[in-house]
This record gives sequence, structure tokens and C-alpha cells, in this order.
Amino acid sequence: MFDHRNGFEVVHLIGIGGIGMSALAHFLLDRGAHVTGSDIKGSGIIDRLIRRGAKISIGHDPSHIGRAKVVVYSTATLSDNVEMYAALHGGCVLLHRSELLELISHDSMLVGITGAHGKTTTSCLIAHLWANLDPSYILGGECPNFPAHGHCGTGPFFVAEIDESDGSFANTGPSHLVINSLDIDHIEFWINKERLIESYHALARRTQGFVLLYLEEGEKAPFSHSNLFTYGFHPEADFVVQSRAHALTLTLRGKELGTFHTPLFGRHNIQNAAAALSLHFLVMGRAADPDALSSFRGVLRRMEQIGSSHVFTDYAHHPKEIAPAAATFLDRFPDAVFVFEPHRASRLNVLLDDFIVILKKVPRVVVTTPYLMRGEAFPRAALETLCQKTGAVYIPKEELADYLRRIGDFPVLFLGAGDAKNLAYEYDQTIRVDDRPSLS
Repeated sequence: MFDHRNGFEVVHLIGIGGIGMSALAHFLLDRGAHVTGSDIKGSGIIDRLIRRGAKISIGHDPSHIGRAKVVVYSTATLSDNVEMYAALHGGCVLLHRSELLELISHDSMLVGITGAHGKTTTSCLIAHLWANLDPSYILGGECPNFPAHGHCGTGPFFVAEIDESDGSFANTGPSHLVINSLDIDHIEFWINKERLIESYHALARRTQGFVLLYLEEGEKAPFSHSNLFTYGFHPEADFVVQSRAHALTLTLRGKELGTFHTPLFGRHNIQNAAAALSLHFLVMGRAADPDALSSFRGVLRRMEQIGSSHVFTDYAHHPKEIAPAAATFLDRFPDAVFVFEPHRASRLNVLLDDFIVILKKVPRVVVTTPYLMRGEAFPRAALETLCQKTGAVYIPKEELADYLRRIGDFPVLFLGAGDAKNLAYEYDQTIRVDDRPSLS
């Protein structure tokens, strides 16, 4: 039987440059493991792991596994990957990244954060709130408050995103659970919302401690749990949040817990902060300090300013993420231009009507080449319908920077979970702006 305490001397991660896999690599390096990995191309994330001592190869080859006894893959790893095949037939322990997470968190109190929206920011906020306890964490984004987005701590808590996109959260058994949203996003996996809700319910049943669920306005919790608490803007939630300028007020069943300062903007980030503060109260039995979040510096790719110009990028790629991101940006830059990179043809096709409703409310939208998964057909009809019904203009990626330069000197927000940040960097390299706007 595999020994989860002593079996990680040498670990190989396929696709080590991915945000989730690289977080696991940082954790294993902290733990003293010899980490190897491979990916199809280099990146800043890979460079940082190499500087820490990881041995990483570009490209995939069975020889890259070396003397590793444990090989880790993700849902993004293709079934015909030669390294996965070699591990499977070479006597290695082959683990999905969610299985590795369950093993390495076995002796800690796993705090799992899931849901279609806000997982990364909420996870980072919780890890930040508990920084003095030195929690372990696996985060789905890079946060300037931490030296890396994966860490093996000495404290009792293990803060981690547990992924609903592929159902792999079924491999985990959290001590405490935060469900930030019940929205269905990855339709290609879940097929319908009923399956998703039942999986959340099953996850809640496996949770030993508190279950904290975001309650949509006008909705009711779809399942029960002995330690279920709800939070949100809904007046019937257990934890009710009210937003103020650079602050939020939180009440628990009518009793005010305090007003908390936050540097984050937007209703969606107030929701994320409320989740972290509510969980803190439940687990610690007391409210956080009013200034506990004041030093939080956000998460990269979440309303991130690029370079020295008036260019920003945000990970929003679902209609319910685009709406608050666009509203927040327009509050500060009313003349903004929005570049939307659709992420996956399946999402665009299924949620097309929702995208139309949201983008019709956003002025000056440029739709660019979609980010597609292998085997997906180009969604030409959906793109044409989207542009026709919203007034957006379609500009291919290779023409995007020139087009944006021609239309004038406007603040630009690039939206998407694929190449949007790279597109923002490419555009930023072509312009020079002396007087840049700022979100601060």
C-alpha cells in the first residue's frame, strides 16, 4: 500500500506549468521532495520552480519520468500522453492531482473551496487571514502576499481549491467546505445542474465540520447539513453582507460582527471577502480584526494592471463573472474598451443567450479568437450571433493590437481564462502611455 507520509521522495508532474500542478510542486519542494516535471512550453511559473530546484523538461518523453515512483497528472493531461502511459505500465503510482491533494492533506484540516466563481480569491483571502498560523495551501492563482501559490506549512490547516469543473472534488474529504456558487459552468462534464447539485450535496455529506454556502438572492439552499451556514447579500442568509466603499459589514442572524476594510473592488470581491470572514468566524469562534484584509494585495489575473500602461486583464470567462468585472471597471473607467476571448466552444454555445444578455449591457466590446480545447470545432455561428445581437466587433487575435491602437487611447480590459493575459501583454508592448489610470 502506498505510504502517503514517506512515499514522496521523487515525484514527477505531467503538465507542471499549469497553475494547479505548479502549486503542488511548490508544496512538495517545501516538503523536501525531489520534483521533476514536464510541459509543452516554458513559462515564468516553470522558471521559478527551476530556480527552487525542480528538474523540468520541455516536451513529453517517457525518459523524463526518471526514477520517480509517483507520477501526477491532471484532467488536462491527454489520454495518449507518453509519460502517463509509461508510468501506468512501469510500476509507478499514478495519481490524479486531486488524489495527491487528498494524500498530502491527510494529516491536516482540509479547508476546501469550490464553486464556479471566486475560488482562487476566496482561497487566497482565507490563507491570508490565517497567515500567522502558517497554513499549508494550494492556490489556483499567484498572490503577491505569498512567495509561491503552494506551501507546506507547520499549522493545522490546509487551504485548497477543490475543483468542481471535472468532478475531481469527489476525491477529497474536507474538514470545512466553502461553496462559492451553485452555477453550472463546465457543461461538457456535468450535462445538467441537477447532477452538479447532487455532487455538491455528496461533498457536503463527507465534510466533517462547517459547510458555508453562498445563497443567491431569491433562492434557498438546495440541500441540508447539520453544520450548514449560508452567506451572501440575501437578507435570509445566515451571514448577511452589506457593501460599503472599501469596506463591508457582516451580520450573523441579525447580530453585527463588524465592519471590515478591504482593498478589493466590486460586488464579486465583496462576496469573496464575506466568505473568508464568515468561515473565519465559524472556525475560530470570533470575528476577524477589522483591518485583517487591509494588506491583501489581490490575485494576479484578477483585475491585474499590465505593465506601465492603461491595460488590465481579468480571468472572468463566464457570464456571471463578466458582469461584475465589467461593472467594476466601468465605474472607474467609463470610456473603457473590453476585449472578450471566449473560453471553450462548448461554454460559448451552451451559454450563448447569457453572454448576449451580459455583453449587450457593456459598451465597446471586441470579441477575439476563442480559446479552444483540442478537438473543438471553431464556433463560427455562435460568434456571428454574439456580435450581431450585442453590437460587438470580431477581431482575430493576430489583428487585435493594431485594431486597438487605431481606435484610440482608451483603458482596455482583456477578459478570458485562456490567452487573454498574453494578449494584454502583447498590446501593452505596442503602446506608451505617460498618464496611466489606476485602480487604487
